[in-house]
Formats: sequence, structure tokens, C-alpha cells
Amino acid sequence: MSGEIEEIPYKDIIIVCKKDRNSLKPNISITRDFLSIPETIKGNIFIVCKSNNAFKSISKAQAVEYVFFLNNSRFNYDNTEVNNLDIFKSMNIPLKFEKQNSKKVNDETLKMILGIQAVILKFIDSIKN
Repeated sequence: MSGEIEEIPYKDIIIVCKKDRNSLKPNISITRDFLSIPETIKGNIFIVCKSNNAFKSISKAQAVEYVFFLNNSRFNYDNTEVNNLDIFKSMNIPLKFEKQNSKKVNDETLKMILGIQAVILKFIDSIKN
């Protein structure tokens, strides 16, 4: 990573990335505030700890925790394959995902919304009587 860096505090780590990253693709999404508003971090990143204003390595426990965090919060542009990480292979987690049929998902969502509306209307009708 060249140029100026930015340090983004997150839980017990520091996410390090380029300071000028507006032209880069989003990499991960994190939530740092109590309102649960996601924040996008663009470009390449690495994670470290910080002690007495100096970077230090993360622990093994943090490494395991944040492998899952980074995988779950990352943007997947090809939507077909997860990074080929040995930890996922050793845990028998599939490395390929099929694209979902969006029409089927939309139809199921619409049915759920209509069902909720029907329950609300029945409740309102029962209050009137």
C-alpha cells in the first residue's frame, strides 16, 4: 500500500486502508455506531492492533474471528465463488454458491407482505366489532 493511510478503529482492531480511496471499488461494509448504519470501506485493507501509538500483530483468536468477519462483510462482485481460503476447506464449508432465482425470492417476499397485511386487516376488523 503506497501513499497516505487511514486508520479506522473497529471493535478491538484497526482497519488500515488508503486515505484517498474514492475511485476504488468497495471492499467491505462495517457497522461502527449504535444506529447500525453500515459504512463502506473501499480498496485493499489490512487489520492490525494498536498499542502506544504503534501497530502490532493481531492474536490468533482475532485472526480466526476476523477471517469470518471479513468474509461476511466483503463485497462479492462475481457472486459465484468465495476466496479460496484453507480454513474454509478444512471446515467443509462450500466454496461455491449458486445465484438465487430473484423472481422466486421476490414472489415469496410479496406473499409474506400480503399475509402480514391480511393479519393486520383481520385484527382491525375484530376491534371494530
